[in-house]
Formats: sequence, C-alpha cells, structure tokens
Amino acid sequence: MLRRLLICGPERKDSLALVSGLPKTEFIVRVETSPVASLQAAKGWQPEAVILQTDHSSRTCLDLCRGLKAEEGTRRIPVMLVSDGRDQRHVNESFESGADDFMTKPCHPTELLWRVRNLIRRYQAPSSAPSEVSVGPICLNPEQGTASLDNKALELTKKEFLVLELFLRHPDRLLS
Repeated sequence: MLRRLLICGPERKDSLALVSGLPKTEFIVRVETSPVASLQAAKGWQPEAVILQTDHSSRTCLDLCRGLKAEEGTRRIPVMLVSDGRDQRHVNESFESGADDFMTKPCHPTELLWRVRNLIRRYQAPSSAPSEVSVGPICLNPEQGTASLDNKALELTKKEFLVLELFLRHPDRLLS
C-alpha cells in the first residue's frame, strides 16, 4: 500500500530532491509550493505525513504548521519541518508551532525514511480502545465508568470494573 506524503517548500525541485531517496514502492509524493495550496491539499488528499521545508528565517512554514494543527481535518497528520539551519530558537519555534519532528538539511535519505516511517507509525497507532463494550447482556462504558446487565446498573469496585473490561475486550481468550 502506497503512503501519501505531502511536501511543501518554496522550490519544487528542492522538495523533489529531498525525497528522491524515498522508495517509490512505499510513498506517493505530492509537492506544493504555496502554503494555501498545501493546506488545501492536506485537507482534501489526507496524506499520512507532511514535510515542510523552510529556512531558519521564514515564518511562513511555521504559520502553515500552526494552520495544519489548528484544522479539525488535518490536526492528526504528523508534520516534520526540514530546515537549512539549526538555530535553537528556530527548532523551539518549530515544535511550539506543532511540528512533530525536525531535521536539518542536508538530510541523509535513510534517516529521513526512518523518521517519516516512525511519524506515520506513531500517528496510525490505535487510539484509545472503543468507548463502549457490549457482550451479550453486559454493557460497559469505560469513559463514564458504568456497567450494566440487562440494562440494569451494576455496582462495581474499580478493580471489578477493570477485570470485567479485560474479560469483555477479550471474550475468546483464556485469561489468568
């Protein structure tokens, strides 16, 4: 399965050069050169990750990162900033703007590959377990801390509740 990777940078050729070492059998890359087009692409195309290229004096990339993290439809997309300088203030501002990772150019292709894979893996990790669990006549809602049997509330201690949740989430397994 190809993973979608969105790259935003002021120069298209620089963006393509940055990702030239990524395996074409693993990633499909889309390059945008304007922040507005990048934000629209992130909303519509829903990439698995975004790489923003910047120089350490540009605020545009940081503003785009803030925009991506502020939008409901894009806030769960991991963002990596790649910069030509490693001024600590710029690194700090990058993370403050919502960046999930930061690299300095020139990037080693293998390191870039592993960082992108790791970002995607962390964001695609299963989120918290489903809120409500029902097995037969038993219903459990961990968010509310309630359990019921045949629609009648059960009075459980915290430990009993956790054990019941464990059994309900694994109905076909033998647990000790």
